[in-house]
Amino acid sequence: DNRIPPPIVVTDFSIVNQYQKMKTPLGAFKEVRLTHQDRFFTFEFAALDFSDSTENRYRYRLLGFDRDWIEVDSQRRFATYTNLDSGDYVFQVTGSNSDGIWNPDPISIDITVVPPWWETWWFYSLGILAVVGVFGFIYQSKVRQLKSRLLASQKLRESEEKFRLVFENS
Repeated sequence: DNRIPPPIVVTDFSIVNQYQKMKTPLGAFKEVRLTHQDRFFTFEFAALDFSDSTENRYRYRLLGFDRDWIEVDSQRRFATYTNLDSGDYVFQVTGSNSDGIWNPDPISIDITVVPPWWETWWFYSLGILAVVGVFGFIYQSKVRQLKSRLLASQKLRESEEKFRLVFENS
């Protein structure tokens, strides 16, 4: 019986989208920063137990996305994610040896998906300022328009009053 839990390693990380295909071995990486264009990425992992590696099992999850652990066998030693919302996530993976002894300490990799520029706080702030500016401009235009109508109306009344006085005096 093999009672020693196997060490787990992330062997590969790849990003694939319409613009690029990138493969980077993770090794010592503990965090990954992705853009909103990195729509499709994959982690590959392995348990360092070679006594009967076809019987090794794995569990992985993406905290902030997956509700539960996803368990797979040695034929599917990868996890693929697509179209994540911007935000922070943690990818965790652990594994067992051929005797079912699980490693209690999963490997964790922090993932940050950076939002596109149109979903940032400064863009929302500029949008709000632009809307307030447009409404402010419309309000000021209406106020000027009403003032000019009021002034024209007042001049018309004064003119009518002068005309009435001239007419009565003649």
